[in-house]
Amino acid sequence: AFTLLATVGFAAVRGRGRPAGAAYVAGALVLGYAVFAATGAGAGATLMLLIVVVHSVILLPLPAAAVVTALVPLVHVGMSLGDGLREGLGTLVGAVFAAVVTTLLLREQRARAELAEANAQLRDYAAQAEQLATTQERNRVARDIHDGLGHHLTVVQKLVEAARTLLPTDPARAEEILGKAQGQAEDALAEVRGSVGARREPRPTPPLVSLAFLL
Repeated sequence: AFTLLATVGFAAVRGRGRPAGAAYVAGALVLGYAVFAATGAGAGATLMLLIVVVHSVILLPLPAAAVVTALVPLVHVGMSLGDGLREGLGTLVGAVFAAVVTTLLLREQRARAELAEANAQLRDYAAQAEQLATTQERNRVARDIHDGLGHHLTVVQKLVEAARTLLPTDPARAEEILGKAQGQAEDALAEVRGSVGARREPRPTPPLVSLAFLL
């Protein structure tokens, strides 16, 4: 009965709030006392009571778990004074040890969970920062292409207009102007290719991303 309560019952009440946890611990403590009395203060029954202490630390606030820890040695009340003090002190030491170790393990577990959450947030921040940097770089390249290409196209437009005007009267001069327009177009194409090529160059991983993976 105690084994069933300590496994199925504990799994059922865990995460359902303190009232359910308190009811479970009270029932397990009473059942543990009964097993202890029925087995004649056997060592196995003492270990069962230590399980109750561990579960009380997991399910209850620390002060309530301390009360349960202090109640466990009372199973030796029916013994003689000397035996009761000796056995009760040993049980108390074991109960305190179980409570302290469980508390430390729970704190480590919570610390690991918090670290994992912080690491996940850091990864998200790093990804956002990288995305922002990529967007800013893309906008910068687009602005550079727009400014440079716009200037060259404006010059080409003016040169072509001038060439069309001179073409009927001065073909040689018009040809010269068209050559300049072609040069401007080639410069514009070279700038566009240069900007696109610079955009495609691999960039080192930002330090923030490296820090996230180190964690």
